[in-house]
Amino acid sequence: MRGIFPLLSLLFCSFVLTYSQEVEPPIIAKSLKVGAVYENEDYSIQFVRVLSDSRCPKNVDCVWPGGVEVELEVYNALFEESKTHQISVDHPEVNDKLIVQINENINLYFHNLKPYPQNSNMEITKDEYYLVFYEKIDLD
Repeated sequence: MRGIFPLLSLLFCSFVLTYSQEVEPPIIAKSLKVGAVYENEDYSIQFVRVLSDSRCPKNVDCVWPGGVEVELEVYNALFEESKTHQISVDHPEVNDKLIVQINENINLYFHNLKPYPQNSNMEITKDEYYLVFYEKIDLD
């Protein structure tokens, strides 16, 4: 009987420690075609247009990787205001860029612009572009 108590205490402590660890909420990417709008109760975002796309095609050796610039319209329901944002991203395959902070808990991030140019002869039309973004929610 004396051997069971320490074992049960150890199991209980490991159970409590396992469930007390912080868990990051999942990041769910959303995509928008040019002209499309994503809405929820906190904000709406519209992908207005691609201002420039100078990304180096995949099968070409370039001196620099290029970048993209897009125009977005973001409506913030908390402040009841709409703002236009021009987002420039160098190395769009590498880093995400903060678009806007909606409130103290929600940030919107630009993740990527698709499709990625495959060769130097490929011309991407306006209708083919789509923006990939995500929201990061801080639960603290």
